[in-house]
Amino acid sequence: MQIIDYNSAEFSLADIHILKELPSEDLRTIERKCEWIKFDANDIILDPSDTDKHEVYFLVEGKVRIANDRDDSEEISLADLDAGSHFGELSAIDAQGRAARVRGTEHCIIARLDRTDFRALLVEVPKLSLQLIEHFVAIIRSMNERVTALTSLTPHQRIFTEFLRISEPNPNGDGTWVISVVPTHKEIASWSGTNKSEVANAIGGLVRNGVMERNHRSFKIKDHTKLKLLAGLN
Repeated sequence: MQIIDYNSAEFSLADIHILKELPSEDLRTIERKCEWIKFDANDIILDPSDTDKHEVYFLVEGKVRIANDRDDSEEISLADLDAGSHFGELSAIDAQGRAARVRGTEHCIIARLDRTDFRALLVEVPKLSLQLIEHFVAIIRSMNERVTALTSLTPHQRIFTEFLRISEPNPNGDGTWVISVVPTHKEIASWSGTNKSEVANAIGGLVRNGVMERNHRSFKIKDHTKLKLLAGLN
């Protein structure tokens, strides 16, 4: 972690989604109030143990992962955020502890805004408050879907569902689907609430049954319909 000097010519909050409606003059004021920080990949940005920190974080550059530990010490991923996102607003609103860990998955530049300044901003800009409510609604819907998946699907079904989520139609138009950048077994386990052994077994079964083909750095889903059936989605 490295504190960096704010330079309006170099850094801006203009691409932060929740702040896009603010006049440029107001945006500059917020930028000057922020503490600007550079994080390296795998740096912990927020942790549930940070009980005395209630700032809001604006992700200017890079990507982060929000996650928690399960009882068996395995990590379960909650969300991946790209540049333009924000996080930490729950604690900024109620002054309670952090609900999850946030880790940089690549080099990040973050602007950190004090809780008092953020709350004043919500009062001064009602439209921003409405956007925040809409953001919370989206999170609740997403979490409801995750809870349903984690409680009603088998471990293999959760893994298959994750493969479906991260796959896309093959650009060559042959009807197959591809996972062009394959996550590690640990990452798949984290997203599906399983473990690395279950992920390896699930992949092996799909390959043996001709549903998936494993290449050097990618997966090809040869039978997308069958994978959906195996995931319990049809």
